[in-house]
Amino acid sequence: MIESKDLHEGFEQPGSALEIAFMEMIQADLWGNATDLSLLVDLKYEDLQKLQAVGAKAQAEQAKMILRNDLPKVWDCLKRMKDGRVDIVLDNAGFELYTDLIFADFLISSTPFVSEVVFHPKNIPWFVSDVLPYDFTWAIDSLADTTFFKSHSKVPLTDDDVAHLGSLAKRWRGHLDSGRFRLSVPLDTPLGGDTPLGSFWTTQYAYQDMPAAAPHLVDELAKSGLVVFKGDLNYRKRVLIGDAKWPTTTSFEKALGPLAGKITLVSLRTNKADTIAGLPEGVEAELDTKAPDWRVSGKYAVVSFSPKRE
Repeated sequence: MIESKDLHEGFEQPGSALEIAFMEMIQADLWGNATDLSLLVDLKYEDLQKLQAVGAKAQAEQAKMILRNDLPKVWDCLKRMKDGRVDIVLDNAGFELYTDLIFADFLISSTPFVSEVVFHPKNIPWFVSDVLPYDFTWAIDSLADTTFFKSHSKVPLTDDDVAHLGSLAKRWRGHLDSGRFRLSVPLDTPLGGDTPLGSFWTTQYAYQDMPAAAPHLVDELAKSGLVVFKGDLNYRKRVLIGDAKWPTTTSFEKALGPLAGKITLVSLRTNKADTIAGLPEGVEAELDTKAPDWRVSGKYAVVSFSPKRE
């Protein structure tokens, strides 16, 4: 096991151990979005295994499927932080939420950059499987249940496996108790509960309307060093009003509209709908020929970064 202090050595240098580890963790979180329940009927288990693999070789293969890849910009942003805050606007419960928690734990436990991660759930399931406050606590509690994974896993678990899951639950509960992990709404918020920082996500507004419709939420997100928007639905509501079909080469900043420059943000999105912006010239034409379902299959992704303007 690599100690955090060893990862930190020379992290400023290109290709450092910490940079490589970060790229593995954030790509695992990106491709965790491929396990959306709406896709599982079409995406084979072997496909999911390939998308969620980690390691230098796997990273290189995965990168070929990222049509816009701003991960280096995200790394440059992160390594300038010290005891900073990262916010994650959550997407799907289940496996994807676990990848979000693992990524957040990595940021807090293995980097010198982040001391707090704030998670933003929705107050209703906007599209079937969105994370609610209950899902967040349930995900952690289920790790501590010694029977849960043993009874549901198709792969036999050893006693050591169960012990490791319990240890993870204990650490994450510790993060919650200490404030290193924090939900943006009370943990006991009921289904449909109206909260100052939680209600906007399921309104009729596109996210680019946030400065006018929810300025208090913009002010809160502006306190964060990086806001991570997970998944396809958050991308579509945030970038495109009414899922409008922008030309694919439209700049990401233009598509963000009034939200551009208000906060530092990155979208981690696997493509599951037609709407997309910020692609290099020629990508659309190439993929329309090579992989006609590239917009909706969940096998391709975009990582789109936009910095805050002071």
